[in-house]
Parts: sequence; C-alpha cells; structure tokens
Amino acid sequence: MGGALATFAPVVSTISFYFAFHTLVITALPLTADDAGIASVAVTVYMGAGLFFDAAAASVATHRGLRSVVAVSAALMVVIAAAMLTLGDIGWALVPVALVLAACSSLIYIPGLAHYSHLLGARQARGQRLSVLVQRLGALAASVVVGLSLARGVPSALWWAVGGCGALLALGATRLPAGVVREAEPRVRLLAAAHAAWRETAGSRTMLWGLLPAMAMPLVFVLTGSVLPALDGTDAAAAGLGLIARELVALVCAALLARRGRLRANVEFMVAVVLCAGGALLALTATSPWQVVAGVALTGPVVSSAIIVSALNVHAAARHSTRPWACFGAMGMSARLSGLASPLLLGAAGVWGAPSIGAVFVMLLVGLGLGMWPGRQALRDERDSPRGGPTRPVDHAARLGHRSRSRLS
Repeated sequence: MGGALATFAPVVSTISFYFAFHTLVITALPLTADDAGIASVAVTVYMGAGLFFDAAAASVATHRGLRSVVAVSAALMVVIAAAMLTLGDIGWALVPVALVLAACSSLIYIPGLAHYSHLLGARQARGQRLSVLVQRLGALAASVVVGLSLARGVPSALWWAVGGCGALLALGATRLPAGVVREAEPRVRLLAAAHAAWRETAGSRTMLWGLLPAMAMPLVFVLTGSVLPALDGTDAAAAGLGLIARELVALVCAALLARRGRLRANVEFMVAVVLCAGGALLALTATSPWQVVAGVALTGPVVSSAIIVSALNVHAAARHSTRPWACFGAMGMSARLSGLASPLLLGAAGVWGAPSIGAVFVMLLVGLGLGMWPGRQALRDERDSPRGGPTRPVDHAARLGHRSRSRLS
C-alpha cells in the first residue's frame, strides 16, 4: 500500500494542481482584459496553441524526464502570475502571456496523463475513475476561488491562485521521476512530432473514440468558464456557483461511470452529451440565477465521462503502437484544436445573442457525441467477452507507427 502511494501520489497531485491552474486561467484571461477582442484572442491562443506544442511536449518529457518539464512550467507560472499582479491590464501583451501559459499547459497536461496511464497498466478503468476524482477536486478548488472572485469583483485573486498552483507544482516536481529514455536521436522536432501524432489516428477507430471526447472538454470549459461569466445579462456570481456545482456533480459521476467496459463507456458519453446540451441551453436562456447554476451543473457528467472515455480509448490504441507518446500527443492536439475553434465559433455566435451561442454549442457537442457510437455488434461482443471487454482489440495505429520510426526521435 505504501509503495503504491509513493508511486502514484506525485503524478496524481501534479494532475490535480494542473487542472486547478487550467480552470483559473481560462477565467482569469478574459476578466483581465478590458477589451472583448483581446479577451477572445487571449483565450483562443491559450486553448489552441497546444495544437503545436502537445506532441513535442510528450516527446520532450520522454527524453528529458517528467520532473524537469513540470519544474520549468511551474516556475514560469509563478513568474507570470507575479507580473500580472504587478502590471495589471497590459492590453495586447496579454496574448503572448497566454501563449507562454499554453506552453506550460502542454508540458504538464499530456506528459502527466501519459505517465499516469503507464503506471496503471491493466487497471485502466478503475484508475481513470480515480483520475477524474483527482482532476475535478483540483478544478473544484479553483472553481471556489473563481466563484468568490466573481462574487466580490476581485479578478486579481485569480492570479494569486495561479501563482499558488505554480508554487505547489514546483514543490511536487521534486518527487516526480527524473529518468529519461535514451534513444539514438533524442532531439525533438516540433512539426515531425506533430506529424507522428496525427498519423497515429489514421485508420484507427479506437483513436477516434479517444479524440472526440477530448475535443468536447474544451468546448464545455470555454462556454462555462469564459463565455457565460462574461455574457451580458448573466449573473456572474451564479455562473461561479454553477462551476462549483458542476465539479461536485462530476465527482459523483466519476464513481459511477465506465464499469461495464470501454465501448459501453462510449455510450455513457453520448448520454452525458444530451444532458450537457440541455444544461447549456438552460444556462444561456435562464431567467433566474438558479437556472444558471442548474444549467452549468448539468455539464458535470460530460466532463467526467470525457476524461475517462478519452483516456481508455487512447490507452487501448497506445498499447498497439510503437510510439505511445504520439497517441497521447494526438489526444492533446485534438483538445487544443477544439480549444482553438471554440472561442472563435462561440464568440462569433455571440453577435446574435445567447440563443445563437446555445445553438452553435449544441450542434458542435452533439456532432462529437454521434461519432462515439460503437455499433450494436461491438457492444454485444464486449458484453459476451469473458472480462467485459473485446477479446482482441484491433487497432491500425501499430501498423502505422513503424513507418515513421526512422524519421522521428
């Protein structure tokens, strides 16, 4: 027991602090900017820049060790938080700040999740439920800070909290593994790493099922954390309370999901998408603060389900790949692609008001959910297999991985 705790505690705490940091930043950026255009661009850069960073970050962590990349990112968080508290409104300079924060996010997010999945081995479903609890506890703590900040009109409190997350991550980094993987060509090429990550998705339905839920999370986070609190006519305090309620709902759902196999977890995600769509429409068209709270709370199940289902499917694909880091890199890149598009699409829809934002959000989310249907035969095969899963998972990523071996580190 003590050995398992010593093995998992450092990376689990890192994941928790990361999601606290992420929750804080997506609200701090738009509240810091006085101009709506600057706010939109800054959030877009933060959510989307990882499209170019995530695969390379996964490879860097493989070669340099998780400890070093987390320590560097944590130090940058502290420096940026101190600068924002000192300088206040910095106009368009907020955009490069968002870019640096995006790089910090990439260096922690995918490497941390990949290392955690590797430690779990065959215990993926149970371990990923624990991962949801850990992630949402971090986000819950951050949501409390966000709620208090919105209620009292003190956005600077968010940057104090970002600096605190950086300090805790730096402290925890000392216990992370420092070992590296020695390969013939350790140098990482940014575009080549991204190319390898995308190649892992070609012809692989399992990888697709891992990417679609990953794309849903930024869409939900942007709507509830950035668009809704800043929307005219929305009770900001209610939006903050809704975030707290969402994390509590997500924590409860984490204990109930993915207990009947990976493919049935896909179906659970589709059900959660329907609940989330209804909650978003309720929050955006609310006539009372409590409707806002209830609407945001209904996005909790899809957050829990997306985390679990994405990790289960990507891990299943990575087991049959010669470059597991590229599979996790592709997961991160798909989330960043959604993070890049979501603020732009929802912001453009905002010109026509809250109902238009809701319509665009629902169309995007439902489209992602429909792609998760595994088919009746696959569900029957999973149900009838001895261990509640496919007897022999088939994934084409393994066939593709060897083709780029000579081209990438």
